[in-house]
Amino acid sequence: MIFLATEWIPDNRWFLEIGIARSKQEKNDVALVKMLQIGLIRFPDDMLFYREAYHLKFEQGDLADAMGLIRDLIQRFPPDDFEPIYYGLRTALYLPGEEFNVFRKTAERLKMPGHVLCLIDYAYAFLRGGKRGQAALCLDEFHRKYPSLNYYSDMLRFVTADIPPTEKGVNAAVFTSVDHFCKKMLKIGDA
Repeated sequence: MIFLATEWIPDNRWFLEIGIARSKQEKNDVALVKMLQIGLIRFPDDMLFYREAYHLKFEQGDLADAMGLIRDLIQRFPPDDFEPIYYGLRTALYLPGEEFNVFRKTAERLKMPGHVLCLIDYAYAFLRGGKRGQAALCLDEFHRKYPSLNYYSDMLRFVTADIPPTEKGVNAAVFTSVDHFCKKMLKIGDA
């Protein structure tokens, strides 16, 4: 029925938003992809549809398509917008090569807040496995530079201090926590 509504009133993005929410709730990826395709075609300058498409690709592990969406976002939206650059950093945490460094330099040039960059550096070092010592140094720097946020660095240190690097679920927990924190600090998705 929602597909019919999008055909009857093609200029109303509200039906697409309902369809996306409903598809996610029902875990219907086929309907979600169709809704996103319609949204991206009809509303090419609307961040909501790009955001949803990016998260779908990222969650499915299709990092190449996620990076393609990020590059499109960088071209379509203002050059000083943190959101596409943050998504690039977020995705590059799981990619080999220099992608992370390229996005990191861009984030510095755009003057992304230091506490966010410090946490991203921590996540990068932590998720790379063999760099747990570097991750601890990043967390120490975060703790020293941003004392008003010590509650968060203390929590990260407490959660990860005695856990072996091979423990399953730890990387996902650190990634999810840092991701939510950074998005909140950058006001990503608060439109």
